[in-house]
Amino acid sequence: MPHHQFLEAAAITMKPFTLLFFIAFFSSSALAATVSGSLVGGGGIDDMYLQVKAKSGKTVTAYCLTKCGPWFSAPDEHEVVQLKKAFQGKKVLLKYVTEPNRERIAGPEFNEPVNFISDVQFVQ
Repeated sequence: MPHHQFLEAAAITMKPFTLLFFIAFFSSSALAATVSGSLVGGGGIDDMYLQVKAKSGKTVTAYCLTKCGPWFSAPDEHEVVQLKKAFQGKKVLLKYVTEPNRERIAGPEFNEPVNFISDVQFVQ
């Protein structure tokens, strides 16, 4: 068998194993990401979140476990808080990780991927 045919056969054989490796690796790992855009929403009842809309039109929602700032209103009679109007439209750089929920916030399943804020920077 010529060398290039051997390599092609090996590559075809390896594809399922490579795919399984990446699925196993990424299912247990956090995926970090950054989005630059405007604050368009936020709040919550039990768990606070921010929504950032990028120039591309994509909106990212991420929950703040320990990285919450003074961005939210006082709870109303139903215990709901909202993003303060003073922060609506502010430009931010949002860094977040996508990880399995693992019962950190109410709602999503245990292994359901959820975006968690790792840093928020206000930019000009």
